[in-house]
Amino acid sequence: MINAEHPSQALTRGGTAGSTESVIPLQWYAGGASRPQLTRLAAAAFREFGVPLWDQPSPTPPAGDILPFVGFLPGVVVQSNDFMYMHTSGDSPANVAPTGLEAATRAYARIIDEVNKLPLGDLQRPPQLGRPRIDFASCPAWVRDSSAACTENTERACAITAPGC
Repeated sequence: MINAEHPSQALTRGGTAGSTESVIPLQWYAGGASRPQLTRLAAAAFREFGVPLWDQPSPTPPAGDILPFVGFLPGVVVQSNDFMYMHTSGDSPANVAPTGLEAATRAYARIIDEVNKLPLGDLQRPPQLGRPRIDFASCPAWVRDSSAACTENTERACAITAPGC
C-alpha cells in the first residue's frame, strides 16, 4: 500500500514573505523492522530520484491513512509532517514543488517495479501474537459491510441471517 499524501511540500518561511521550490525533508516509512527488504529498496528508490528524506525511516508509519493497514499490508509512505498548510485552504499547487512531486512519483514507480521482483515471503509480516486489528479472514461480515463491528456477535448474526457471508 502506498500513501502518497504530501510528498512534496515547498519550504516556506513561517508566514513571512518568501518561499522557495526547495522541498521539506520528508518523514518516511517502508515496511518497518519486519520487512527489511521493502525498507532497503524504498530507501534506494527515494535516494535515486532525489527525494529529500530524514536520515532514518520512522519505526512506525506516521499517523494517517496508511496506519490502520500496516498490520496486514506492506506499506510505504514519504510525507511532510510539519507542513504549515497541511489540510488547509493553503494546501494548494502553489505550495507543492513540481520537482519534488516528480521525484516522489518516479520513486514510487521504482518501488512498485522492485517490489514485483521480491519473493512474497519478503513482504509477509511474521506471525503475530493475538488477533490483528482488522482480520478479513475471520470477519466476513466486515468485508460485506465495512461499517459492521467485527465481534463474535456480528459473526454469529452473520452466520444465522446470511450463511456464508
